[in-house]
Amino acid sequence: DIHGVRCMNESEAGSGRNCIKPRRSYAPPSLLSHDDDPEMVLFVPFTEVVSIRSFALAGNVTHVKLFVNRDDVDFSSGPAAQQQHLCMDVDYPLKPSKFAHVSSVTLILDAIDTPSRVSFLGFKGSSTGILHRSVPIAVYESRATEAQRPALEQPDTRI
Repeated sequence: DIHGVRCMNESEAGSGRNCIKPRRSYAPPSLLSHDDDPEMVLFVPFTEVVSIRSFALAGNVTHVKLFVNRDDVDFSSGPAAQQQHLCMDVDYPLKPSKFAHVSSVTLILDAIDTPSRVSFLGFKGSSTGILHRSVPIAVYESRATEAQRPALEQPDTRI
């Protein structure tokens, strides 16, 4: 879902969508962080539930934290599903047990020098065929309210 991609601390609004591509493309960096802070948070939703085997990232990012099915991640979030130190432009394998039923991935990207630059981000995996749908929130009453109680306590006079 390319239109649902969000990024915190990007230098140009909406540029997080430009680095996600279906196959490797070594274009100029399309996602840049602000000049004073190299960290970025990138939220990537999927249209279906997927199983991700690996990811690839091209740019000057040296460390990434990956969170699964969480859209509330910020720079001080708790433990990640996986952390990876990046040293070269290769596919990095992911833990199969943690990335089996994924509807969204959130990445915290960090670089040694500023600004952080990302020219490509890609995921390899397979679709499970299950469409991602949010669960509706509903409230059910386990017993009658006070306003309904007198009607329930009257004896039945029908014969």
